[in-house]
Amino acid sequence: MSNFEINYQKRQKVILWLAKFGFSSRDLLAKMLGVNVNGQGDFFKKLADEGITKETYIPGTRKKVVTLSTEGVEEAKIHNPTLAIRTFRRFPLHTIIHSYSIQSFLITQKGVKDFFSETELAKEGYVRRPDLLIINNQDVRIAVEVELTQKDVNRIYYNLHGHADDWQKGKIDYVIYLFTSESVLGHYQELYEKNPWPKFTSPDGNVRHISRTGSFDPIHVHSHGLIKFHKFEPYAL
Repeated sequence: MSNFEINYQKRQKVILWLAKFGFSSRDLLAKMLGVNVNGQGDFFKKLADEGITKETYIPGTRKKVVTLSTEGVEEAKIHNPTLAIRTFRRFPLHTIIHSYSIQSFLITQKGVKDFFSETELAKEGYVRRPDLLIINNQDVRIAVEVELTQKDVNRIYYNLHGHADDWQKGKIDYVIYLFTSESVLGHYQELYEKNPWPKFTSPDGNVRHISRTGSFDPIHVHSHGLIKFHKFEPYAL
């Protein structure tokens, strides 16, 4: 493969990655490409000089986020006309850390055949839309949830039941929850293992408007091993 072909493939991968997640960093993009970021200065500079990407300082830090320009978005549509493209105007720290943690986790996974960002899943009718959906080489669909903070019990059960519904509808095969805190992990695990689960619904789909509507027997969820809980190290700015 010629240098031109290699650079074209790198360019396409970066553009589609940014289209899916909305933003990233040079170091994450380099890891996604399987190269050392220290040797990619000219590559990233060329993308910016050609008006494909923009780099913006994160307020209060010396770090930059990489995003697509208007021209970059148009090129992403050429590569994938049906792709749901996400754009950001502001970059709160919690949003950056959450997204970077998702991207970092994805990059470390082996045997990934395809993946879909939360934005891509928005119109797919998920009861509980995950942060990420991975399709592995065996065509197993794995939903990924990154929990940087602990939610209240009612919302946790609302989300767990949503995963169970999506599994029963054939949208997912398994769910992985990732936690930064061992104690929060243990709390979720304890709630998951109980039987029955309290059942909550939301008439408008808003988690702030959930109400209890009875109980749910998770015996099939438990026997399938639908949800796994793991501790991980989040992305550090």
